[in-house]
Amino acid sequence: MDRLMTVDGKRFTDYLRQVVYPKMAKHTRSSDHVMEICTRHDRGVISLSIVPHAEWTNIDRDGCRPGLTLDVLEDEIPRCDVVISTAILHHTEKALLPDLMRVLCESASRAVILSGPNAEYVPNLIGDHEYHIDGGEICGLAHDNGFHLKASERIGLSDPLCGILLVFERDS
Repeated sequence: MDRLMTVDGKRFTDYLRQVVYPKMAKHTRSSDHVMEICTRHDRGVISLSIVPHAEWTNIDRDGCRPGLTLDVLEDEIPRCDVVISTAILHHTEKALLPDLMRVLCESASRAVILSGPNAEYVPNLIGDHEYHIDGGEICGLAHDNGFHLKASERIGLSDPLCGILLVFERDS
């Protein structure tokens, strides 16, 4: 967690702990096998203590962090009940989103929960971001893969609330 202890990093860690993961937790069950797809920071470490789970799998492209070192688009991803991610969408090229959503939906038997910058409020990309979440586009891709939108809400640590949380459930 030392990498997150800069002023901006502490604020972002607080945002994950206080806002994002508790909201994700509301859509998981303690009996779920939860899989988090990480791309940066120590997100799999933070979420592990907040999101209830019976089993936990953390997937990260960075082998220095805990969990399985896999690329979600190139490697075989384990099956689980719920996939969560606070970064995979905005760190994936827009052209690869259909493949990404297919993999996430194929991996989850019950739900996919995603968050990140909302394109409606943050249209310009930040830093190394490849995409800011267009809710309509991601909902369409989830629908194409057998999932429907269960919940959507604007999120943030304080105003302006410029992030979005999307919860998709598998169609019956």
